[in-house]
Amino acid sequence: MDGTVILPAPIKSKKRKDPAAETKQEASIAIGDYVYIGEECSVQAHKIGTYVHIGKGCTINERAIINDCCMIEDNSVVEADAVVPSFTVYGGKPATFKGLLTESFPMIMKQKNETYFSRFTEIDLKDRASKADGSRSARQDTAGSVKEATAKTSMHEKIATARERTKIDRSQPEEKKD
Repeated sequence: MDGTVILPAPIKSKKRKDPAAETKQEASIAIGDYVYIGEECSVQAHKIGTYVHIGKGCTINERAIINDCCMIEDNSVVEADAVVPSFTVYGGKPATFKGLLTESFPMIMKQKNETYFSRFTEIDLKDRASKADGSRSARQDTAGSVKEATAKTSMHEKIATARERTKIDRSQPEEKKD
């Protein structure tokens, strides 16, 4: 999402005596399936479980653990080393318990994520480069057929066309079938 930063948290070392001699080590972040992280978030968690919704503008501080099936409300701050239990809603600054989630929350998150990510397409950079070369040659070849130029339309033109079709489809009322 726009403006979201996900960084591994630095590892605390208790054995070093000289703080100037410390080298920065970073831990990894484990992020489960069907996780939604909103815009303008800063995440340095140790673990984010499966079926988690993190609202926009949230800050998840170092080494926090967000277990499976959780919701963090918009603009919340989860403190360092905090543990968010499963099937709970947390919110506020600092984030505190706000409520419980239903057992159907995993299904809701799965459906929400699949719907959201179905709008994205996988891009193969090698394939994209060859298509770009092909569309340039089609534009340079003035004697080429209309079919050839149409077949080599750039990806951006296809996306723009799909967006226009979506706008038109949404603006027209659905017909009722008897």
